[in-house]
Amino acid sequence: RARSRAAVPTTWTLGEFLAAATKHIHAALPTPGKRPRRPLNFAPRRGRSAATASPPAAPPTAERRAQVQILRTLGIVGTNQRITAAEMKAYDDLFAAPIPCPVLSAIA
Repeated sequence: RARSRAAVPTTWTLGEFLAAATKHIHAALPTPGKRPRRPLNFAPRRGRSAATASPPAAPPTAERRAQVQILRTLGIVGTNQRITAAEMKAYDDLFAAPIPCPVLSAIA
């Protein structure tokens, strides 16, 4: 048995398509409103370790990084060793006399 259909246009405009494709549903219940939030009544605290920590140190300069690299290449300091005044004196003493070939190759 053939059903009778409503006349459907063969070409649709955007407005006609949107009107046909969407249904307007009326809500059975009203939409809920915003609930008020309680204000915060405490002061934020920092942990003990964060409160006593010193500010972070400034990153080393390019000159300092070059000195550290040379001191490590020459074997004056180790990889994770801090550079003290004695190591810097040993470094300065290298340049008091003419520079030997191994030192020049390390600098290069």
